Amino acid sequence: MPRVDVLTITYNQERYIGQCVESVLSQKFEDWRLLIVDDGSEDRTTEIIESYDDERILLIKAEHRGIEKLKESYQLLLEQSASPLLAILDGDDWWPADKLEIEVPAFEPSSVALAFGSVKLYNADNEWIATVRLPAFAQGIREGKTILDRMLNRGFFPFSVTTMVRRSALEAVGGFVQPAGLPLVDVPTWMHILGNGHSRGLPEILGCYRVHKESVCQSRSAAIARGQMDYNEKFIEVQRDKMGLSEGAARKYSQRIRAYHHHRRGVLDMLEDNWPESRRHFKEAFREGRLPRKAKTGMRLMQLLWRMFRKRGRA
Repeated sequence: MPRVDVLTITYNQERYIGQCVESVLSQKFEDWRLLIVDDGSEDRTTEIIESYDDERILLIKAEHRGIEKLKESYQLLLEQSASPLLAILDGDDWWPADKLEIEVPAFEPSSVALAFGSVKLYNADNEWIATVRLPAFAQGIREGKTILDRMLNRGFFPFSVTTMVRRSALEAVGGFVQPAGLPLVDVPTWMHILGNGHSRGLPEILGCYRVHKESVCQSRSAAIARGQMDYNEKFIEVQRDKMGLSEGAARKYSQRIRAYHHHRRGVLDMLEDNWPESRRHFKEAFREGRLPRKAKTGMRLMQLLWRMFRKRGRA
């Protein structure tokens, strides 16, 4: 089995980092290294990490960069890494003990660039919230472009806590990708990698993802969703050839993606009571979408009108 480098970035996570580190120490597959960047924590995070006496753990103490410069922190980890497989584990998440044992063999054959699985969601107090099973379309060995289409057109994404990537595939796309204005690197990076290789989806639980109010993904979820949609539309323009699309096919595909995005933006605006923008996006989604999209958008538009009616009635 090839050795795995586990890449972890943490900041002020004294409440969670112990469970994160111990989940790696508990792995049945033992040929790993845990590389951690502490992004200038001001609590006991560093102290807790240093309390583990294991030569496989490397701690890099860095000045605080923040989430907007996440790519730079991952670059620090890559500079210390030499393993053929890389696994992502944020400082507030953790793994089941058989995660590496199950996932490392998934990288046969050599065409597999990315592997991921199902996930369990927990709150800040380690209470189980839900289990998100990997959908059938993503299970097994799949052409990367098939999964990429679901990410662009259906909002699917592999949870980073379950994800492992072949180092050579990551290097082929120039390392981790962080578009301007997006406080994340995982989804944009997987999009680029999936354009060049195959994925392997595993039905097993391969990670435990924590949902809590301090998480950037929770506190800035709407902004992240909008930023990701903007990036998706640019991605199609730039990566058209890699996606195997002619100019005409790319134009039709972009129209379908825009219809989906208008629908999602309409929902976000509706939840924020921004009714004029919500109605505008729903109308655009209805205009550009195919029949199934028109049906879904029509239902959302009716929901918007009902919300407006009820709120005005209460006023």
